[in-house]
Amino acid sequence: MRLHVTQVFDDAVVGTGNVYTSPEFEELLGLADRSAIQAVVDQVSGTTPTLTVSFEHGTDGRNWSAKNGTAEINAQALVSNATNNLTGTEAGSNPSHGRARLRIALAGTTPQARLRIYVTGRTRVT
Repeated sequence: MRLHVTQVFDDAVVGTGNVYTSPEFEELLGLADRSAIQAVVDQVSGTTPTLTVSFEHGTDGRNWSAKNGTAEINAQALVSNATNNLTGTEAGSNPSHGRARLRIALAGTTPQARLRIYVTGRTRVT
């Protein structure tokens, strides 16, 4: 059953440092057994830019670890002068802690992009 469809990020990302979704979404993202991610990326610049989006989880809102070994959107190439539509899934094979967030990172040389991320959270139907 679908729990939510939520836009969890809407901002420009500049450089190669990690950026995270807002703490206001941590409990909501932690509710779902499985999640689908859609990243809509435009205004891309830089040399060979890529995007990585990965789920992190924790219980205290301070200490985080990667939920899975491979990022849900893993170093996907971005095209300049286009709208890039990237998707990934968090299949729920590992139980989640009570809170979750997304770690967002660009790579390449002087990358920047406008990024919107939507998450659909679902419960496991038995």
